[in-house]
Amino acid sequence: MEPLVGWSHGDSAEVAVLVYRGVCSSEVEMVGDALARPLGATVRLVSAEPGNVVAVEPARFVVAEPLSEVARPYGLVIPGGLGWRREAERSELVDWLKGVAADARGIIAVSTGSLLLAATGVLDGREAAGHWLAGDLMAELGATPSSDRVVHGRLLVTASGALAGAEAAEELAAEMRFSF
Repeated sequence: MEPLVGWSHGDSAEVAVLVYRGVCSSEVEMVGDALARPLGATVRLVSAEPGNVVAVEPARFVVAEPLSEVARPYGLVIPGGLGWRREAERSELVDWLKGVAADARGIIAVSTGSLLLAATGVLDGREAAGHWLAGDLMAELGATPSSDRVVHGRLLVTASGALAGAEAAEELAAEMRFSF
């Protein structure tokens, strides 16, 4: 199987997809593509540890660029994965996520990716969907856990898993195109 690398639906915008060891590759592909395609955007896979990153579900290599290469993406996808907690302890990554979250036109966090986003403080006091087993952790990190598949917060969306995330990403792309 060939490694997963960034891809393009055009060059009108960039969508950054955060990847890390243990990230769910189906969420990277499904949600990243569902957000980028309607926007005619290029998908940039970024990581605090650039190069080959081992993803799971299904297992494969993902080729990632350094975070610094994509400082101001139009959209941001934060997929879930087994390594979310390790990533939440990286100050470089947390700072990058906070900065991107402040500037991006739209953000979607999926499954345990919602926990990673909550660990930055971006979801403090906000209702958020995520992995069905992570409600207590979500609350500990300052967000209000929801059992809904998707929680829309205007241009900040959280979703419970890959399928819900892909569906929500298409809706988010439409909102991003028409928001000012």
